[in-house]
Amino acid sequence: MTTNNTPLSIKIIYYLTQFVFWVTLLGALLAVFFLGAGTLGLFKETTDTSLDIPLRLELEETGTMTAYGKTYQVEIRDAVGTFEFSGLPRRVTTVIMFGALGFLALIISVIWFFRKFIINVKQGLYFTDGNIGYLKKMSYCLLGLWIYILIISNISAGFFMSTLEFDTVQFKGSKSESGPLLFGALFIWVLSHIFSKGVKLQQEQDLTI
Repeated sequence: MTTNNTPLSIKIIYYLTQFVFWVTLLGALLAVFFLGAGTLGLFKETTDTSLDIPLRLELEETGTMTAYGKTYQVEIRDAVGTFEFSGLPRRVTTVIMFGALGFLALIISVIWFFRKFIINVKQGLYFTDGNIGYLKKMSYCLLGLWIYILIISNISAGFFMSTLEFDTVQFKGSKSESGPLLFGALFIWVLSHIFSKGVKLQQEQDLTI
């Protein structure tokens, strides 16, 4: 049962987790709806789509910056950006939506296990086998999310690098910013082992008493 002396910080994290979980779940349901509607042809055949493609761009652009009474030359060497496509066929947007659904599924899984973990903590259950399981599952989901983004980003970058062409832009390769996910997965995995040690100490204490 929930104790009356639950720390305020735990309560805040609990309610924020609940809010994020339900908002993310609602977003996933809307994505499923649009995916189904697009697949069934309820929308027009072509559409305008904006995508953040993980590509490193080398631009042949120069400019100036004026600061403290002086003007400085500026050259853009490495950049990323959002690409807007006009008239993509429905089959392409369907593939994009399926990729987004895989991403959302892993995100929801992480939030779900964290939500279960926080519920236990809010109830005063800290060093339990259930919490250890939730932490390990969170780390596995984050690792899967890192691998998923790495694969999708490289596939999409390779595809667009071979099909896109600009006059003043050159592609320098793919760029993925999913490194923090791998760090988070390792951190939570280590944390699960710390909790496992805590469970063993708690059991030894109970046996001593």
